[in-house]
Amino acid sequence: MAEKQPAQKGNQAQTLPQRTAAPEGGQAELASPAAALTSRVVSLNGLPPNQPGARPLRQAAVLQMQRRYGNAYVQRMLAGRAGFDVPTFQTHNLNGQVMRQEGGATGETTPAEAGEPAAAAEGAAAATTTKTLSGSSWTSQFPTSTSLDDLDATFGANVKKFKEAMEAAGATISVSATKRPPERAYLMHYAWKIVKENYDAQTVPEKAGVDINWWHGDAAKSKTAAQEMVDGYAINNLSVAPSLTSRHIDGKAIDMTISWSGELKIKKADGTEQTITTEPRDGTNADLIAVGKSYDVIHFTDVDKDKPHWSTDGK
Repeated sequence: MAEKQPAQKGNQAQTLPQRTAAPEGGQAELASPAAALTSRVVSLNGLPPNQPGARPLRQAAVLQMQRRYGNAYVQRMLAGRAGFDVPTFQTHNLNGQVMRQEGGATGETTPAEAGEPAAAAEGAAAATTTKTLSGSSWTSQFPTSTSLDDLDATFGANVKKFKEAMEAAGATISVSATKRPPERAYLMHYAWKIVKENYDAQTVPEKAGVDINWWHGDAAKSKTAAQEMVDGYAINNLSVAPSLTSRHIDGKAIDMTISWSGELKIKKADGTEQTITTEPRDGTNADLIAVGKSYDVIHFTDVDKDKPHWSTDGK
């Protein structure tokens, strides 16, 4: 079972990083471990406002500091940085309710600042729920259905007719996914991106209801844990990240592995019969894909990137 990352305790307040002495004529720097994270936030703040992705990257880095060191501590450290405008933070309880709101670098005293360092640790604990480290244990959470009955009514009826036609022709079909919870789509998407695209595990956006901690302290461990998830989801061979807006979420897609031997004499939706002699003898066969289209069951447009995927529109 994956390890749990505990919420910060009040007696950990003494471990909060402190500023080191400022070099002559220079700016005081944060001592490790906050230095790298603070530098990242500051550098992201300097990105052009219209640069794609700048805002969410900056927010993710600031929130990472907030969770670790508390709202007031983040404000105090960053407000002293020339040109850095500290955004407004909201502290939430475990039910997602806003407990208090703290302004940016305006100079006013906030509740957390009044009793530091203990209040800073309290703020961090309030803002953070206990999260479970990423890894294989997550693959059993939010399971995907394999039942055709869970598909959208119209699409499900079309799939059943297509599947019956293939089976009558002698094909073997194995269904691996029909309707998928959005939480599972989120887990699959970011696990794949961390493994295949070296996505920074520290900047994965949070999703309501999924208390996962993607960061294991370093990139290598985080990637190993994500690989466990990719293996568990059986998506290691995908050439594209599982979609966050997949047709599976609406019950308008199905993943099925199809195979046969010899010729496949199959009926189209209009009742006419077609004999398929071409290869490969699987779901990527162009002639079979054409037959599926007659049932309004459309194979994924880029066939080789998601071989078992069929949907209402090829997405």
